[in-house]
Amino acid sequence: MHFNRRKLLAYVLCITVLLSGMFFVEVRTTSAADPTMLYYAEGDVWIDTDGNEMTPEHARLWRYYVLNNGTGTVGLAWYLGDIVDGRIVGKVPASINGKPVSTMDSTFRMQPLEYAPVIPDTVTNMVYTFAGCTSLIEAPVIPDTVTNMSYTFYECTSLTELPAIPDKVIYMLYAFYDCTNITGIIKIPVGAISTSYFADSTLDRTTKPILLLYTSSQSSLANMIHLSNVTKRVVPSTSGYNKSLPQNIMDTDTRVTVDIESLTGVYELSTGEELNFTATVSNPDLQYKWVVQDLYDTNGETNYNASIDSTGKLKAFQDGFAAVGLMAKFPDNTEHVYGAKVVKITNGGNQPVTSGFVSIQPGDTLASWSDDYSMSGSLGQYFSLPHDGIIVSQNNPPSGDEQALYEPSIVTGNIVDKSVNYLKVGETASYQVANLNPADASYRFVARSMVQPASVSITDTGEVKAQSAGLSIILLVDSQNKLIDKLPIMVGENDVISPEEQEQLDNASLDPDDYSYMAIGDGEYDVIILGNIEPITTLDVDVPISINFVIDRNRLFKAPVIKLVSHCAAPLKVSINNVSTVGDSPSLVDPATYTDAGWLSLGEADTRSKIGLILNGVGLYRKSGLIGTIPSAFNGEKDLDLALSAKYGKSWGNMAGKNIQYNVELLIEMQ
Repeated sequence: MHFNRRKLLAYVLCITVLLSGMFFVEVRTTSAADPTMLYYAEGDVWIDTDGNEMTPEHARLWRYYVLNNGTGTVGLAWYLGDIVDGRIVGKVPASINGKPVSTMDSTFRMQPLEYAPVIPDTVTNMVYTFAGCTSLIEAPVIPDTVTNMSYTFYECTSLTELPAIPDKVIYMLYAFYDCTNITGIIKIPVGAISTSYFADSTLDRTTKPILLLYTSSQSSLANMIHLSNVTKRVVPSTSGYNKSLPQNIMDTDTRVTVDIESLTGVYELSTGEELNFTATVSNPDLQYKWVVQDLYDTNGETNYNASIDSTGKLKAFQDGFAAVGLMAKFPDNTEHVYGAKVVKITNGGNQPVTSGFVSIQPGDTLASWSDDYSMSGSLGQYFSLPHDGIIVSQNNPPSGDEQALYEPSIVTGNIVDKSVNYLKVGETASYQVANLNPADASYRFVARSMVQPASVSITDTGEVKAQSAGLSIILLVDSQNKLIDKLPIMVGENDVISPEEQEQLDNASLDPDDYSYMAIGDGEYDVIILGNIEPITTLDVDVPISINFVIDRNRLFKAPVIKLVSHCAAPLKVSINNVSTVGDSPSLVDPATYTDAGWLSLGEADTRSKIGLILNGVGLYRKSGLIGTIPSAFNGEKDLDLALSAKYGKSWGNMAGKNIQYNVELLIEMQ
C-alpha cells in the first residue's frame, strides 16, 4: 500500500484508493498470458548460492517459472518452506537446470523472516522481494547485478540498517517505504537518472536519521527528497561506495553555529512584501552570504518565490514556501549553509498552491539544505563581518546590546521637556516632539516597562498616565517602528521622588530590550478584544493510495490492516463514494450471495468471475457506505484502521500471478 498526504482547504475530500491483488496458485498447465509455475522434478539439477547441488528435499521448498524474455533465466516465485529461528531452511537456488536465477519478484513477500538469506549474484530484479516482511531485522547483501529495487524492503519495519546500493540499480521507488527503524547511509545510484526511478517515495515514512549521498549531476533527484530525517550531502562520486566512508559522516557540520531570525519574529508575508533577517554566528572571521531556496518548487528554476540581498532583506515574488539560510565560506573554499528558516508566502491571503505537500511550518529550521542552492531564488554577495544586517556574537543567544529591539531611524527629532521623568501614581503628563526632520515624518509614542502590569500607559500622541510604581521607558518611533528618541520615567507612590528611586532612574538602562513588558494606551475601555473566525477547515489526512492483497498458494486471503491518519482539528467521517472494476477482474458481488459452504463449492467459472470484497464491514459491491469516523486531531494525530477481507471461491484454475484491480473513491468530510 502506498500513502499520499492530502491537505486541502475544503469541507470535503475525495480520493481514489487502488485495491490490487495477486493470485499465487500452484498449477501444472501452461498459459500464453501467465508464466507456468514449476517445481522440482526427478532428474533436475538445482545449484544453491554456495555452489552445491541442492537435495530434493530442499529443492521442493521452492516454486519457479521460466522467463519468456529471451534471457534463458528463471524467476523464483515463492519459498514454501518453514521459517526456523527467523531463517529459511537451506539455501536460495542460484540456478535450475543450468538456467540462472535472475528474478526474485515477491519471493519472500509477507513471510516471517528475521534474517535474509544470501541472494544469488545473477539476480537483476528484486521487486517486492521482502515486501511486508515486518520481522526482518537483517537485510542481505544486494548483488552488484541488481537493477530493480522497487518495493524491495517495503514496510520492513524491523530493519535497522540500510544495505549498500549497487551502482547498476536504476529503479528504487518505495524501496524502503515505511521502514520506520532504518538508519544509516544511502546513495543515489549511478543508474538512477530520473525521478521516475528515485523519488521521495524511496525513503518515505522513515523516521530515523539517514544520510543521502549524491553527486552534483543528481541534484534534481536529491531535491525530490523532502524528509526532515534525511540529511543530504553532495560528494564527488558515489560509484563503488561500499560503506567504507568514515562513520562520523552522519554527524552534522558543526564548524560554525548559526541562528537565523526575522527582525519582527514573523515568517509569513504576502507577495510584494519584504522581510529583514538577522543572524548570530559563532565564527566572525569567515565570509558569509545570504541565500534563499524555493521549497516544493512547482514553477521551475526561473520563477522564484523570493530573492534576498546582501543585507538579509527578503522580497516575496509569488506564493509558495522558501528557506532562508546563511552560507559560510571556509579557507579551503568549501561552503556550507546553516540555520535555514522556512518562510511562507501567500497571495492575497490565499494559501500557497504547494501547501498540500508541505509538512513543515513557517519559522521551522530545516534539518538539511539542498546543496543545489543556486537553482532556487537569487543569492546575496559574500561579505566579511562586521556588516550591516548581521549580528556577530560569540554567545548564544546574543546579548541585548547586540540585538536591539528598535533599530535607529533615519528620522531625527527629540522628546520635549525630558525633565518630566517622575510621576506619582494617578498623575498624567503630555509629551511633545521638537526638531522633527523631515518635518512631515510620521511618528508615535510607545512605552515599555520593567514591571507587570506596566507602570505607565501611553497613547500614540504622547499622553501618559502613571498606573503603578516602577520604571518604564518612553520611546518615540517612526512609521517603521524604528527609534527616534527615548526617555526613562519613574513612577512612585509619593509626591516627590525618593533617593532610592532617583538612583534607580539615574542608572536606568536605555536599551528597550531590558524593559520586558509593553505598555498600552489609556482609552475609554481598559481592554478591547477583537476576534476573527476564519471558517476554513484544512482536511489534512494521510491516505493510502493503494492496498495490496494476496490470495496465496494455499488459497488464503492476506491483506494488511492499514491506517488513515488525520491531522485535522475537526472530527471526520469516511465513506465509500464509488467503486469501479478494472479490466477483466472478477465482478464485485454481495458477500452474502453464498453461504461459506456455497463459496467453497463454486466451480472455476464462478470463482474466476465473482468476489465479495469487504472494507471495514461494507461490501464494495454497494459502491457506497460509511466505513468509519476519526476523532478531532487537535491535540495530536488520530487514525482509522482500514481492514480489507473477502469471500471467494477456491477453483482458480490457471491464474498464477494474475493481477486484479479495483478503484475505490473515498469521501472524507467533517462530521
